[in-house]
Amino acid sequence: MELLIKWLSIALSSSVKFFAGPLLGKVYNLPWWQTAICSFLGMMVAVILFSTVARAFFHKYMKGLFNRNERRITPNKRRMVRIWNKFGISGIAFLTPILLTPIGGSIVAISFGTHPMKIIGYMAVSAAFWAIVASIGIYFIPFNFH
Repeated sequence: MELLIKWLSIALSSSVKFFAGPLLGKVYNLPWWQTAICSFLGMMVAVILFSTVARAFFHKYMKGLFNRNERRITPNKRRMVRIWNKFGISGIAFLTPILLTPIGGSIVAISFGTHPMKIIGYMAVSAAFWAIVASIGIYFIPFNFH
């Protein structure tokens, strides 16, 4: 039961801020591969929820807020548009764990009109890559958490 709670807390942490999961797994002294799996699953739960449920909410309630005639161009919006124009959904998915949160990356992809299945597919590849890289990196960097 204690192990299940650790796994769930890693997954929940990764669904909110991706790199918190591998750090928490290191603190719990779990094997890196368990941490990677839990981090992957946590990110994917957030992506699936926000690319399906939030998409309906976005299109119903929020679309009017973003389609107004007034243009508010911020540095973050400019950066996201530049990444989108260069790399599309693959660039957003790849950079989501680093620059955004899984929730934020899903919302950015939705706002550009990407289909939810495409978001889930690209985010799954990105989550698998970053879960392995982050877990191995954190586990083999000599930190002392005690």
